[in-house]
Amino acid sequence: MRWIREFSEKHGQENLVRLEATGLTFRAFLDEVSVAPFIAEKRLVFVAGIPRFSKEEVQSLTHHMHPACIAVFMDPKPDKRLSGWKELQKLATAKDFPRIRGKALDAWITEELQTLGATMSPSAQSELLASVGEDQDLLRSELRKLAVFAGTRTIEQSDIRLLVIPSGDQEIWMLLNLIAAGKEKQAVRVAQTLMDRGTAPMQLWGMLLWMLENIGTTTAAVSEKQTNPQKIAQMGVPFGSVRTLLPLAQRISPQKLRSFLDQIIRDDIDLKTGGYRATAEAPEEIEALIDRLILGCGALTILQSPSIIPPCSSCLRFRTSVRVPAVPHVSSCDPHR
Repeated sequence: MRWIREFSEKHGQENLVRLEATGLTFRAFLDEVSVAPFIAEKRLVFVAGIPRFSKEEVQSLTHHMHPACIAVFMDPKPDKRLSGWKELQKLATAKDFPRIRGKALDAWITEELQTLGATMSPSAQSELLASVGEDQDLLRSELRKLAVFAGTRTIEQSDIRLLVIPSGDQEIWMLLNLIAAGKEKQAVRVAQTLMDRGTAPMQLWGMLLWMLENIGTTTAAVSEKQTNPQKIAQMGVPFGSVRTLLPLAQRISPQKLRSFLDQIIRDDIDLKTGGYRATAEAPEEIEALIDRLILGCGALTILQSPSIIPPCSSCLRFRTSVRVPAVPHVSSCDPHR
Protein backbone atom coordinates (compact mmCIF):
# COMPACT_ATOMS: atom_id res chain seq x y z
CA MET A 1 0.00 0.00 0.00
CA ARG A 2 1.22 3.47 -0.88
CA TRP A 3 0.73 4.99 2.58
CA ILE A 4 2.66 2.17 4.24
CA ARG A 5 5.51 2.69 1.79
CA GLU A 6 5.50 6.43 2.46
CA PHE A 7 5.54 5.82 6.23
CA SER A 8 8.56 3.56 5.82
CA GLU A 9 10.37 6.17 3.75
CA LYS A 10 9.71 8.87 6.35
CA HIS A 11 10.27 6.98 9.61
CA GLY A 12 12.48 4.10 8.49
CA GLN A 13 11.86 0.44 7.80
CA GLU A 14 12.87 -0.46 11.36
CA ASN A 15 9.78 1.38 12.65
CA LEU A 16 7.36 -0.56 10.45
CA VAL A 17 6.16 -3.95 11.71
CA ARG A 18 3.77 -6.25 9.86
CA LEU A 19 1.90 -8.96 11.76
CA GLU A 20 -0.65 -11.62 10.85
CA ALA A 21 -3.67 -11.87 13.14
CA THR A 22 -3.81 -15.65 12.76
CA GLY A 23 -1.99 -17.16 15.74
CA LEU A 24 -0.94 -13.76 17.13
CA THR A 25 -0.78 -13.79 20.93
CA PHE A 26 -1.48 -10.72 23.03
CA ARG A 27 1.99 -10.97 24.58
CA ALA A 28 3.67 -10.91 21.16
CA PHE A 29 1.52 -7.95 20.12
CA LEU A 30 2.44 -6.02 23.28
CA ASP A 31 6.12 -6.61 22.58
CA GLU A 32 5.70 -4.64 19.35
CA VAL A 33 3.41 -1.78 20.47
CA SER A 34 4.96 -1.01 23.86
CA VAL A 35 8.38 0.08 22.55
CA ALA A 36 9.42 3.56 21.44
CA PRO A 37 10.26 4.36 17.80
CA PHE A 38 13.92 3.98 16.84
CA ILE A 39 15.31 7.46 16.09
CA ALA A 40 11.99 8.60 14.60
CA GLU A 41 8.74 10.25 15.58
CA LYS A 42 6.41 7.31 14.99
CA ARG A 43 6.29 3.51 14.95
CA LEU A 44 3.63 1.67 12.94
CA VAL A 45 2.41 -1.83 13.76
CA PHE A 46 0.22 -3.13 10.94
CA VAL A 47 -1.93 -6.19 11.66
CA ALA A 48 -3.63 -8.07 8.83
CA GLY A 49 -6.90 -9.23 10.38
CA ILE A 50 -8.45 -8.94 13.83
CA PRO A 51 -6.65 -11.04 16.48
CA ARG A 52 -8.69 -13.12 18.93
CA PHE A 53 -7.87 -10.97 21.96
CA SER A 54 -10.16 -10.99 24.99
CA LYS A 55 -12.17 -7.98 26.07
CA GLU A 56 -9.85 -7.45 29.07
CA GLU A 57 -6.73 -7.64 26.91
CA VAL A 58 -8.02 -5.00 24.51
CA GLN A 59 -8.99 -2.74 27.41
CA SER A 60 -5.45 -2.92 28.76
CA LEU A 61 -3.95 -1.58 25.52
CA THR A 62 -4.46 2.02 26.64
CA HIS A 63 -2.08 1.36 29.56
CA HIS A 64 0.60 -0.54 27.62
CA MET A 65 0.88 1.08 24.17
CA HIS A 66 3.64 3.60 23.67
CA PRO A 67 2.14 7.02 22.80
CA ALA A 68 4.27 7.27 19.66
CA CYS A 69 3.17 3.85 18.40
CA ILE A 70 0.27 3.48 15.96
CA ALA A 71 -1.52 0.15 15.66
CA VAL A 72 -3.55 -0.44 12.52
CA PHE A 73 -5.88 -3.42 12.08
CA MET A 74 -7.18 -4.13 8.59
CA ASP A 75 -9.88 -6.70 7.96
CA PRO A 76 -12.41 -6.59 5.10
CA LYS A 77 -14.76 -8.96 6.97
CA PRO A 78 -14.13 -8.85 10.75
CA ASP A 79 -15.87 -11.37 12.96
CA LYS A 80 -18.24 -9.04 14.80
CA ARG A 81 -19.09 -11.73 17.35
CA LEU A 82 -15.66 -11.45 19.02
CA SER A 83 -15.68 -9.60 22.32
CA GLY A 84 -12.25 -8.20 21.54
CA TRP A 85 -13.54 -6.71 18.30
CA LYS A 86 -16.46 -5.07 20.07
CA GLU A 87 -14.12 -3.54 22.65
CA LEU A 88 -11.65 -2.44 19.96
CA GLN A 89 -14.37 -0.43 18.27
CA LYS A 90 -14.78 1.59 21.48
CA LEU A 91 -11.07 2.44 21.70
CA ALA A 92 -10.02 2.79 18.08
CA THR A 93 -11.02 5.01 15.19
CA ALA A 94 -12.83 2.87 12.63
CA LYS A 95 -12.76 3.88 8.97
CA ASP A 96 -14.31 2.22 5.96
CA PHE A 97 -12.59 2.55 2.59
CA PRO A 98 -15.03 1.36 -0.07
CA ARG A 99 -13.63 0.84 -3.54
CA ILE A 100 -14.94 3.04 -6.32
CA ARG A 101 -16.68 1.17 -9.10
CA GLY A 102 -18.37 1.61 -12.43
CA LYS A 103 -18.35 5.08 -13.98
CA ALA A 104 -16.45 6.57 -11.03
CA LEU A 105 -13.61 4.09 -11.57
CA ASP A 106 -13.63 4.68 -15.33
CA ALA A 107 -13.33 8.43 -14.69
CA TRP A 108 -10.44 7.85 -12.28
CA ILE A 109 -8.58 5.74 -14.86
CA THR A 110 -9.08 8.48 -17.45
CA GLU A 111 -7.61 11.07 -15.05
CA GLU A 112 -4.61 8.84 -14.33
CA LEU A 113 -3.99 8.35 -18.05
CA GLN A 114 -4.18 12.12 -18.64
CA THR A 115 -1.64 12.66 -15.86
CA LEU A 116 0.66 10.13 -17.53
CA GLY A 117 0.08 11.62 -20.98
CA ALA A 118 -1.26 8.29 -22.24
CA THR A 119 -4.38 6.92 -23.91
CA MET A 120 -6.02 3.51 -23.75
CA SER A 121 -8.55 1.75 -25.97
CA PRO A 122 -11.88 0.67 -24.40
CA SER A 123 -11.06 -3.02 -24.97
CA ALA A 124 -7.70 -2.57 -23.22
CA GLN A 125 -9.38 -0.91 -20.23
CA SER A 126 -11.85 -3.79 -19.94
CA GLU A 127 -8.98 -6.29 -20.11
CA LEU A 128 -7.05 -4.38 -17.45
CA LEU A 129 -9.99 -4.34 -15.04
CA ALA A 130 -10.63 -8.03 -15.64
CA SER A 131 -6.99 -8.86 -14.84
CA VAL A 132 -6.23 -6.50 -11.96
CA GLY A 133 -9.64 -5.82 -10.46
CA GLU A 134 -10.67 -2.56 -8.78
CA ASP A 135 -7.68 -2.01 -6.47
CA GLN A 136 -6.55 1.53 -7.29
CA ASP A 137 -3.00 1.05 -6.06
CA LEU A 138 -2.51 -1.92 -8.38
CA LEU A 139 -4.23 -0.13 -11.24
CA ARG A 140 -2.02 2.94 -10.82
CA SER A 141 1.11 0.78 -10.85
CA GLU A 142 0.01 -1.07 -13.99
CA LEU A 143 -1.01 2.14 -15.76
CA ARG A 144 2.44 3.63 -15.19
CA LYS A 145 4.11 0.51 -16.58
CA LEU A 146 1.82 0.41 -19.60
CA ALA A 147 2.29 4.12 -20.33
CA VAL A 148 6.07 3.75 -20.40
CA PHE A 149 5.85 0.67 -22.63
CA ALA A 150 3.37 2.16 -25.12
CA GLY A 151 5.06 5.55 -25.38
CA THR A 152 3.12 7.86 -27.68
CA ARG A 153 0.76 5.21 -29.09
CA THR A 154 -2.55 4.07 -27.58
CA ILE A 155 -2.39 1.25 -25.04
CA GLU A 156 -4.08 -1.78 -26.61
CA GLN A 157 -5.51 -5.07 -25.36
CA SER A 158 -2.39 -6.93 -26.53
CA ASP A 159 -0.27 -4.73 -24.22
CA ILE A 160 -2.39 -5.76 -21.23
CA ARG A 161 -2.00 -9.44 -22.03
CA LEU A 162 1.74 -9.03 -22.48
CA LEU A 163 2.60 -6.97 -19.40
CA VAL A 164 -0.11 -7.22 -16.74
CA ILE A 165 0.09 -9.90 -14.06
CA PRO A 166 -3.39 -10.98 -12.90
CA SER A 167 -4.23 -10.40 -9.24
CA GLY A 168 -6.50 -12.11 -6.74
CA ASP A 169 -7.97 -15.48 -7.70
CA GLN A 170 -6.71 -15.15 -11.26
CA GLU A 171 -3.07 -15.55 -10.17
CA ILE A 172 -3.24 -19.33 -9.91
CA TRP A 173 -5.11 -19.63 -13.21
CA MET A 174 -2.32 -17.83 -15.03
CA LEU A 175 0.29 -20.13 -13.46
CA LEU A 176 -1.85 -23.14 -14.32
CA ASN A 177 -2.16 -22.05 -17.95
CA LEU A 178 1.60 -21.47 -18.26
CA ILE A 179 2.50 -24.84 -16.74
CA ALA A 180 -0.06 -26.64 -18.90
CA ALA A 181 1.46 -24.94 -21.95
CA GLY A 182 4.95 -26.13 -21.01
CA LYS A 183 6.14 -22.61 -20.13
CA GLU A 184 7.41 -23.40 -16.63
CA LYS A 185 10.32 -20.93 -16.79
CA GLN A 186 7.87 -18.11 -17.50
CA ALA A 187 5.69 -19.43 -14.66
CA VAL A 188 8.67 -19.11 -12.28
CA ARG A 189 9.10 -15.48 -13.30
CA VAL A 190 5.38 -14.82 -12.82
CA ALA A 191 5.51 -16.41 -9.35
CA GLN A 192 8.41 -14.14 -8.38
CA THR A 193 6.51 -11.09 -9.66
CA LEU A 194 3.47 -12.08 -7.60
CA MET A 195 5.61 -12.34 -4.45
CA ASP A 196 7.34 -9.04 -5.22
CA ARG A 197 3.87 -7.47 -5.47
CA GLY A 198 2.86 -8.72 -2.04
CA THR A 199 1.54 -12.27 -2.40
CA ALA A 200 2.77 -14.16 0.67
CA PRO A 201 4.98 -17.15 -0.27
CA MET A 202 2.94 -19.46 1.98
CA GLN A 203 -0.25 -18.30 0.26
CA LEU A 204 1.28 -19.00 -3.15
CA TRP A 205 2.53 -22.38 -1.92
CA GLY A 206 -1.02 -23.27 -0.90
CA MET A 207 -2.32 -22.24 -4.33
CA LEU A 208 0.27 -24.43 -6.03
CA LEU A 209 -0.62 -27.42 -3.84
CA TRP A 210 -4.26 -26.97 -4.88
CA MET A 211 -3.15 -26.83 -8.51
CA LEU A 212 -1.02 -29.97 -8.07
CA GLU A 213 -3.99 -31.77 -6.51
CA ASN A 214 -6.03 -30.99 -9.62
CA ILE A 215 -3.18 -32.17 -11.86
CA GLY A 216 -3.02 -35.44 -9.93
CA THR A 217 -6.78 -36.02 -10.05
CA THR A 218 -6.98 -35.28 -13.78
CA THR A 219 -3.97 -37.48 -14.53
CA ALA A 220 -5.48 -40.34 -12.52
CA ALA A 221 -8.71 -40.00 -14.48
CA VAL A 222 -6.85 -40.06 -17.80
CA SER A 223 -4.89 -43.16 -16.73
CA GLU A 224 -8.29 -44.83 -16.22
CA LYS A 225 -9.31 -43.85 -19.78
CA GLN A 226 -11.62 -41.10 -18.54
CA THR A 227 -11.35 -37.94 -20.66
CA ASN A 228 -14.87 -36.53 -20.33
CA PRO A 229 -14.44 -33.08 -18.69
CA GLN A 230 -17.83 -33.25 -17.01
CA LYS A 231 -17.06 -36.65 -15.47
CA ILE A 232 -13.67 -35.44 -14.21
CA ALA A 233 -15.27 -32.28 -12.80
CA GLN A 234 -17.47 -34.53 -10.68
CA MET A 235 -14.25 -35.76 -9.00
CA GLY A 236 -13.72 -32.27 -7.54
CA VAL A 237 -11.67 -30.56 -10.25
CA PRO A 238 -13.17 -27.23 -11.45
CA PHE A 239 -14.54 -27.64 -14.97
CA GLY A 240 -12.35 -24.82 -16.31
CA SER A 241 -9.26 -26.49 -14.84
CA VAL A 242 -10.17 -29.82 -16.44
CA ARG A 243 -10.18 -28.33 -19.92
CA THR A 244 -6.80 -26.70 -19.29
CA LEU A 245 -5.23 -29.76 -17.67
CA LEU A 246 -6.44 -32.54 -19.97
CA PRO A 247 -3.76 -32.03 -22.65
CA LEU A 248 -1.11 -31.86 -19.91
CA ALA A 249 -2.44 -34.94 -18.07
CA GLN A 250 -2.31 -36.97 -21.28
CA ARG A 251 1.45 -36.34 -21.48
CA ILE A 252 2.27 -37.04 -17.82
CA SER A 253 3.82 -40.29 -16.65
CA PRO A 254 1.88 -41.53 -13.58
CA GLN A 255 5.10 -43.04 -12.18
CA LYS A 256 6.93 -39.71 -12.41
CA LEU A 257 3.92 -37.95 -10.90
CA ARG A 258 3.82 -40.28 -7.89
CA SER A 259 7.54 -39.73 -7.23
CA PHE A 260 7.09 -35.98 -7.58
CA LEU A 261 4.08 -35.93 -5.24
CA ASP A 262 6.09 -37.85 -2.62
CA GLN A 263 8.76 -35.12 -2.72
CA ILE A 264 6.23 -32.26 -2.50
CA ILE A 265 4.44 -33.91 0.43
CA ARG A 266 7.78 -34.17 2.28
CA ASP A 267 8.49 -30.52 1.48
CA ASP A 268 5.07 -29.46 2.76
CA ILE A 269 5.50 -31.41 6.00
CA ASP A 270 8.95 -29.87 6.53
CA LEU A 271 7.55 -26.39 5.89
CA LYS A 272 4.87 -26.85 8.53
CA THR A 273 7.09 -28.51 11.12
CA GLY A 274 10.09 -26.18 11.01
CA GLY A 275 12.27 -28.16 8.62
CA TYR A 276 12.35 -25.13 6.35
CA ARG A 277 12.16 -21.46 7.21
CA ALA A 278 9.20 -19.57 5.77
CA THR A 279 9.30 -16.14 7.40
CA ALA A 280 9.03 -12.63 6.00
CA GLU A 281 12.62 -12.00 7.12
CA ALA A 282 14.00 -15.19 5.50
CA PRO A 283 11.77 -16.27 2.58
CA GLU A 284 14.58 -17.77 0.49
CA GLU A 285 13.85 -21.40 1.35
CA ILE A 286 10.14 -21.38 0.60
CA GLU A 287 10.76 -19.36 -2.57
CA ALA A 288 13.22 -22.03 -3.68
CA LEU A 289 10.64 -24.73 -2.98
CA ILE A 290 8.07 -22.81 -5.02
CA ASP A 291 10.51 -22.69 -7.93
CA ARG A 292 11.19 -26.40 -7.63
CA LEU A 293 7.49 -27.26 -7.58
CA ILE A 294 6.80 -25.23 -10.72
CA LEU A 295 9.83 -26.56 -12.60
CA GLY A 296 9.02 -30.08 -11.42
CA CYS A 297 5.53 -29.82 -12.93
CA GLY A 298 7.15 -28.80 -16.19
CA ALA A 299 9.52 -31.77 -16.07
CA LEU A 300 6.56 -34.14 -15.84
CA THR A 301 5.54 -33.25 -19.39
CA ILE A 302 8.76 -34.63 -20.90
CA LEU A 303 8.07 -37.89 -22.69
CA GLN A 304 11.63 -39.19 -22.60
CA SER A 305 13.70 -39.62 -19.45
CA PRO A 306 14.60 -36.14 -18.19
CA SER A 307 18.22 -35.11 -17.90
CA ILE A 308 19.63 -34.48 -14.45
CA ILE A 309 21.08 -30.99 -14.60
CA PRO A 310 21.72 -28.15 -12.15
CA PRO A 311 18.98 -25.58 -11.57
CA CYS A 312 18.30 -23.57 -14.71
CA SER A 313 19.27 -19.91 -15.01
CA SER A 314 15.68 -18.78 -14.59
CA CYS A 315 15.69 -20.23 -11.07
CA LEU A 316 18.41 -18.07 -9.56
CA ARG A 317 17.11 -18.42 -6.03
CA PHE A 318 18.49 -21.97 -5.76
CA ARG A 319 21.58 -20.75 -3.94
CA THR A 320 23.98 -22.52 -1.65
CA SER A 321 22.60 -20.46 1.23
CA VAL A 322 19.19 -22.07 0.81
CA ARG A 323 18.79 -25.36 2.63
CA VAL A 324 16.87 -27.20 -0.07
CA PRO A 325 17.67 -30.96 0.11
CA ALA A 326 20.76 -31.94 -1.81
CA VAL A 327 18.95 -34.07 -4.37
CA PRO A 328 19.37 -33.98 -8.17
CA HIS A 329 17.30 -31.19 -9.69
CA VAL A 330 15.10 -32.44 -12.51
CA SER A 331 14.46 -29.67 -15.00
CA SER A 332 12.87 -29.46 -18.38
CA CYS A 333 15.13 -26.54 -19.31
CA ASP A 334 17.71 -27.09 -22.03
CA PRO A 335 21.09 -26.12 -20.46
CA HIS A 336 22.49 -25.28 -23.89
CA ARG A 337 19.63 -23.04 -24.91
